[in-house]
Amino acid sequence: MFRFNAYLFTAAAMAVMASPALAQSSDYSNGIDFVEVQSNIPMINITVRNVANSTHPADRDLRVVSANPEFEISGRLECTIYGPGNYARAHSVRASFGTQLTLHATGEGIGVQDMLAFWKSDEQDFSDQYRSANFELDMEMALPQQKSGLVSFMWNPVDYVEDRLETYVGNGAGSDADFLRQDDVFNTQLTLNVVGECMRSIGNNTYLRAGYQTYPVAINIFYEGDDDIQDVIQSVSNADTVAAPTPNRARRATTTRGAETAPPARTSRPARARTRQSDN
Repeated sequence: MFRFNAYLFTAAAMAVMASPALAQSSDYSNGIDFVEVQSNIPMINITVRNVANSTHPADRDLRVVSANPEFEISGRLECTIYGPGNYARAHSVRASFGTQLTLHATGEGIGVQDMLAFWKSDEQDFSDQYRSANFELDMEMALPQQKSGLVSFMWNPVDYVEDRLETYVGNGAGSDADFLRQDDVFNTQLTLNVVGECMRSIGNNTYLRAGYQTYPVAINIFYEGDDDIQDVIQSVSNADTVAAPTPNRARRATTTRGAETAPPARTSRPARARTRQSDN
């Protein structure tokens, strides 16, 4: 698996993101001041290519051929102080990639509900003794390797490329083969959610107080163009004519990540690639 070194998202780096920027957001219940990532959040690079033996566009088999992105995030949780010796205490921190978080009341207090969480870190627990705590979480994005066979709510980079292909053809920009032959890079974003929890004592009872902070994470999906893909022209001169099948190419198929036969994953923009951004 690739381990990404964290580089600071400077204003210049944020400016080159082609897709519309996702804004940071937060929501905290009474008892938690903030939970925040203080380390640098890396840009995620993912490589997709066609591994099918056939050169027919309809027979394509797009796969993620890069390793699962893996990185660490670290930061701080601060609970609310009410007066001398009276403060909420650090309980736990967790992180996830997803689309929506909401605060909700439970029998134990105020918690955070994860909606459509794609990948989660392990939860880091604290001793419920101190007002603040530093955290360090390991994150791994266990990416789907191929397109979804059925309806899926998991974010899938192959589905994303397939959607871009559909849009390309639908807009009259060219054929499936035109799209599949061209190196390209697609810029999009996912949301990193960081949830902190504090414990507050009121009288003889202790209640959970939670809150969250979200961060946009830039995603580059590198599509490696397949030069062998051909447009299939059907010509019929009479009723007995049968179009010749598109020949297969003599090449070793690569269908799994991490195997010795796996092609190298791109970490930089392909030389002849255009940049197409998310419409979302």
